[in-house]
Amino acid sequence: MKGDLFSHEISKTSSIFGRKKSVNVVFKGDGAATDGTNIYLPSLNHNSEVTDKEASIMRGYVDHEAGHVRHTDFEALNEFGMECAKDNNKLLRSVHNALEDVWLERRVIEEYPGALENLSATTKSVNDTFLKAYKVGAVTDKQLSDDKFISAVAMTWEGRKDYPDPTSKECIDLLPKDIQERLPKWIASLDGCTNTADVITLARS
Repeated sequence: MKGDLFSHEISKTSSIFGRKKSVNVVFKGDGAATDGTNIYLPSLNHNSEVTDKEASIMRGYVDHEAGHVRHTDFEALNEFGMECAKDNNKLLRSVHNALEDVWLERRVIEEYPGALENLSATTKSVNDTFLKAYKVGAVTDKQLSDDKFISAVAMTWEGRKDYPDPTSKECIDLLPKDIQERLPKWIASLDGCTNTADVITLARS
């Protein structure tokens, strides 16, 4: 599919999944994010062909970010973000972001079961980057033993380990046993969360 046609598809899908007609999709940089009104996705060459693999990864980003638009309370999130910035507490912000990501993806999959395949493709892309960094020594065993360094991303691996792609489990297997043993309890605690405020409270604990 041509990039321009695919970008049109993505823009329409973002509005439908986010259930917000005014959502604006911006293709910029190499990451994905949203502020509740704009969804930022990795740059796309509108004149080139988009491969099936690239399409699945991009659709996974859309499913995830549109899930934020639909489920994340941005007023609570922004207030929390300002608090973390004031206290220079990057770890708390990272832990919450990880937990919120897992929490909302559960809801996206419940609403749109087909999203699981797309989210799995995106998960594999992100995890492959981490596994490559570990293989070349850019991430060390010492860092993997430091829960302040690894805990947030490890929570996303635990939350996604049952996705069709096996790379989350491969990443978890690199961790020390004590951290591996704590992960299920942390993620199971999301069962009691019904909104972003609940996830923030969980992150604090």
